[in-house]
Amino acid sequence: MRILLVFLLYSLSANAATLEDYLFARGYSNKEVSEIIAGGNEVKRVIDMRYKLAMLGYSEQEIDDRINRTFPGRTVIISARAPITPSVEVQRKVRLVSDDVESIIQEASDTYDIPKALISAVIHTESSFRRDAVSVKGARGLMQLMPGTAQELGVRNAFDPYENIMGGTKYLRLLMYRFDSNLDLVLAAYNAGPRTVEESGRQVPKSNLVRKYVFDVKRRYREYSL
Repeated sequence: MRILLVFLLYSLSANAATLEDYLFARGYSNKEVSEIIAGGNEVKRVIDMRYKLAMLGYSEQEIDDRINRTFPGRTVIISARAPITPSVEVQRKVRLVSDDVESIIQEASDTYDIPKALISAVIHTESSFRRDAVSVKGARGLMQLMPGTAQELGVRNAFDPYENIMGGTKYLRLLMYRFDSNLDLVLAAYNAGPRTVEESGRQVPKSNLVRKYVFDVKRRYREYSL
């Protein structure tokens, strides 16, 4: 297995554009991305390995453990992570969040013991803070509740910010209980449904869309936490 993993990681060079997308998603600036891509140094190798392991479905903890074994020393690992400054995208969204939505998020966080930053990250990823958002599958509102899920949660009007955020946060709490607070599984279940996660052996489903969703929410969660 290790030989196969090493082969997957190093026998083929990473697609530069794909790696650049990953770096931009992590919040790196244009200058930093250019330096990493062109540098060919240990930091670039760490990030390359992190990207490939993430695409193979490994959790953040598993990725950290493997990188620590391959590249001893936390300095390199920390330098390979996104900078501490939130991305321009997140800074812009924070300014766009209205006071009423901000207060609802705070109340939902206090009520269901879910971090405010996580609720914000889910809303950002689901609807970009659009109260009237409707997906092609019929999910509605800020936290994109499906009609059946909304009904089970007692949400009568999914377009009402208060009902939507309180209901969506309650759903996150229920998923936390169901999946033992494993954030990867909770987010995968929020996106693809808990049954899908159960049928995948309580693992993140092997779906690029689901994996991207988990990655995007966790990246924004980190940024909103700053």
